[in-house]
Order: sequence, then structure tokens, then C-alpha cells
Amino acid sequence: MFGGLCAAELCSSRVQGDLLSLLHVPTGLQVVGSVPLVRTDAGVDLAASVAGVPALLDAGVTDFRLHLPVPAGHAAAADLYGEAVDAFHEVTGR
Repeated sequence: MFGGLCAAELCSSRVQGDLLSLLHVPTGLQVVGSVPLVRTDAGVDLAASVAGVPALLDAGVTDFRLHLPVPAGHAAAADLYGEAVDAFHEVTGR
């Protein structure tokens, strides 16, 4: 939230114009959005967690935050973070 505005509102052309005129914000406005984690008894469901990413992307979010737990061990962490990247690419096509 920024001044009571959600990400979709911040990305509207009207609000961007207002910000530009009032705050002299550069035209390359970046919007951070958090991706809510979907948890199950087995852990984080990455596919369900990133299912809402396309809507956030359409709303203008440019910087996605996925607050994953840090697994014990390098290999487990690399696997989880790699799976998260793959899930993100799957739903965005990027």
C-alpha cells in the first residue's frame, strides 16, 4: 500500500499521472507485489502460490516477492528456489 492505494490503483494511468505531477516520479515506475504463500501439511504449494501472479502482472506489478522459508542445507534450498523460479516461469511465460 502506498498512501492507501493498492498495486492495481498505483498502476492506473490516472494515478501514475498524478504521481508524476505531484512527486516528479520517473516514468519507469516500479511496483512491488508480494505473492501470498499457499501452505499445506506437506509445505509450500508453489503452483497454488504463483497462480495469482498473472493477475498481479496484468495490474502492473513489476517486482514480485515470494517469501519462502529457508530450508536446511544447500541442496534443499537450491531445489526449492529452483522450483519456485520454474513455477513463476510456468504461469508468466517468462
